[in-house]
Amino acid sequence: MQSESTLTGQMLAAQGLEGIETEIAPKDDMYNWPIAHDLPRELGGVEYIRSGYEALCVVKNALRSVGRTLATEQRMLEFASGYGRLTRLLVREMDPARIDVADILAPAVAFCRERFGVNGFVSAADAAELELDQRYSVIFVGSLFSHLPRHRFAPMLKRLYDALLPNGLLMFSTHRPSLLKLDVDFVFQEESESDVLSKSEYGATYASPAAVADFAEAAGVAHLCSLERELWWCQDLYIASPEQHPGLSTWTHAPVARGKIAKIEVTAEHVWVGGFVRLPRTASGLARIELLLDGEAIFDAIVAPYETPMEDAILNELFVQRDWYLEGSSAGLTGRSHSIAARAYFADGACTVFDLTVI
Repeated sequence: MQSESTLTGQMLAAQGLEGIETEIAPKDDMYNWPIAHDLPRELGGVEYIRSGYEALCVVKNALRSVGRTLATEQRMLEFASGYGRLTRLLVREMDPARIDVADILAPAVAFCRERFGVNGFVSAADAAELELDQRYSVIFVGSLFSHLPRHRFAPMLKRLYDALLPNGLLMFSTHRPSLLKLDVDFVFQEESESDVLSKSEYGATYASPAAVADFAEAAGVAHLCSLERELWWCQDLYIASPEQHPGLSTWTHAPVARGKIAKIEVTAEHVWVGGFVRLPRTASGLARIELLLDGEAIFDAIVAPYETPMEDAILNELFVQRDWYLEGSSAGLTGRSHSIAARAYFADGACTVFDLTVI
C-alpha cells in the first residue's frame, strides 16, 4: 500500500499545488472526521487538500466577480480557521502578513501562526466577547454559521460585519433545512464533527434563505447575496457587504468539478475504471477527463455525451453530471498497489482533481 504522504504528494502535483505545507495537526477534526466515517487513512491527506482547495477556488471566484484578487486584498480574516485546511493555501495567494486567522481553539491558532506565518488570535463563542482590532477587506467564514445556535447567529454576524472596511466582503456559509427534507426556516441539532466543542454551542445548523435574510437585517447588513450549494455541494455561500458591488448580481458558481471514481475492476488481462463528474451549469463546459496512474501516466477517459440525472432536484438544476470510463490492458499493473487520480478540465482551461483512490 502506498503511504499517505506519497498519495498526498500525488494529489498536490496533479493539482499544481507543490510546495505547500503538508503537515496536518493530529487533533484537526477536518482531517479526522472523514477517516472516522470510512475514508481509508492513507487517503486522509488527499481529501483534506481536495476540500481545502475547493474552498480556495470558491473564495477566489467570489472576489473575481467583483474584479478583485486575493493578492491585492488589503487585509483578510479567516474566521473559524481551525488548523489551517484553507490557510495553507491562502498563503500561496496572499502575503501572510496581511492574513489574520481566528479560532476558538487556542492550539489551532498557534499551529497556523507557527506553520504558515500568519497573524492569529483566539475567538469567542459570545460575539460580545470577541475582540477585533482590525478592519478587513475580506472576511471568510467557511463553516461556522452552519454550526451556530439561533441566539448566536445574528450577534456573530453583526460583529464580523462591523469589522469590514467600507468596500469589504463577508463570506459565510450555511446549510438549508431542505437538506433534512424539512419545510421550516431554522433547525439546530446538537451534533457535529467536533469532539472538543460543546454540542450546544457548536452543533448542526440549517437556515433557510429567509431566515438568513432576517438575521442579516437584525445585524444591520446593507447588502446580501447568495449562491445555493456553492461550498462543498451542501452549503449555500452568502456575501454581506456595506457597499453595493454590481458584479455580485452576475456572480455564478466557481469552476470546480466534483465527482468520484466509483468502480474499478482489474483482471489478469483487463482493467476498467469508471465514475461520474459534476460541474456547474454556468461553467464553460467539460473539455476532457484525465486519469493519472501513480501520478505519472496520463490517459483520457471516455465521457458520456449525455447527462446523468441526479436524485436531488436542486443539484439537477444547478449542476450537470456526466458519467465516464476507461478500459484497457492491465499488463502494466503489477501485484503492488497503484493510485488512480481523476482530473477534469473545463473548456476555459481550469482543472480540478476531483478524486484519487488506490487499487
